[in-house]
Amino acid sequence: MRITALSVGELSENCFIIEFGGDKAAVVDPGAEGEAIASRIDAMGVRLTDILLTHGHFDHTGAVQFLRERYGAKVYIGRQDECMLSDIRKSGAFLAPFIPFNPTAADVLLEEGQEIFLGDEKLTVMATPGHSRGSVCYVGDGIMFTGDTVFKGSVGRTDLYSGDASQQRSSIKRLKELEGDYRLYCGHGEESTLSREKECNPYF
Repeated sequence: MRITALSVGELSENCFIIEFGGDKAAVVDPGAEGEAIASRIDAMGVRLTDILLTHGHFDHTGAVQFLRERYGAKVYIGRQDECMLSDIRKSGAFLAPFIPFNPTAADVLLEEGQEIFLGDEKLTVMATPGHSRGSVCYVGDGIMFTGDTVFKGSVGRTDLYSGDASQQRSSIKRLKELEGDYRLYCGHGEESTLSREKECNPYF
């Protein structure tokens, strides 16, 4: 598995392309700039098969429909966030009227513990409500895609649709209790590690 990070859109959202199986790819949170993401995928010589969303906010989903139509890729999202994919208010898109809202739809609704196989690699869904009710992290072998659940030194806001600070505290507690270390691919900002966040993140 090889991971390529792209910063996309006016909100500098992190999109990750995961190469697997030699000729396939998945993308995590394609928030904007669909053409640029597609150009990078095509340059890699791989075929996009899966679009994995950590949650339903517009800055993480803006290029989903473009990529879905271009490649026929399946879209995965936490069940409780499905409604955000086509709702300008629930997705938070109404707060940024200068950014076009691109509604889309999901193919697979995720639950806690669900497994997603990318070739020989496996990602396990960890439900981490708080930033939104349906927020999830994708946990692999020593890696984790956290979306806006955890940032380097911080966590995501909880004042948008379905956000809940109490649930967020519970989700952070679950992450804190995980054994071993993980490289964290966050929705905004720099990458980190779980061990670093346990030591330095005030929310932990």
